[in-house]
Amino acid sequence: MTSDSATDASDILQAVNITVITNAACQQTYGSAIISSTICTSGGIGVCSGDSGSPLVVAGMQIGIVSFGSTFGCSAGYPSAFARVSSFKKLD
Repeated sequence: MTSDSATDASDILQAVNITVITNAACQQTYGSAIISSTICTSGGIGVCSGDSGSPLVVAGMQIGIVSFGSTFGCSAGYPSAFARVSSFKKLD
């Protein structure tokens, strides 16, 4: 969804520019749900309904996968949480 009021998913691939924040800052909102394998973002719109599994990309490299956002919606200004890809990388 492109907003909290949207009723259908967009047919057009969407992207937003957001800022990665520290886990300590994110824990101020979500507490112990934020662990070392989490990356949080803030700024602009947060993750919306239907975004689970979407990539977080920095400089052309995927660093996260959407995990969860605020129960208050994607327009409320709360951080979004992503699974940190590097935490799950297979070690050779």
